[in-house]
Amino acid sequence: MADVRKIRKAMNTDPAAPKGFYTSAYVIIDQLEKYASAPAGEDDTEGWLAARPLIYMEGHALGEWIAAHPLQ
Repeated sequence: MADVRKIRKAMNTDPAAPKGFYTSAYVIIDQLEKYASAPAGEDDTEGWLAARPLIYMEGHALGEWIAAHPLQ
């Protein structure tokens, strides 16, 4: 998730991107963060394991989005 947060930070600070360019990437990152996070102070190992396929799918989708937009 640290790498995903770095990607979001880079997207937030990209002055060359046209308005709305990163919208679909933000949606994917939001889903990744939703699936990967447990409520504060809780050990949600079972929930994380259940969400693992969803995390993988969203991570794959983000990788595809990045590959489709290599210059940005």
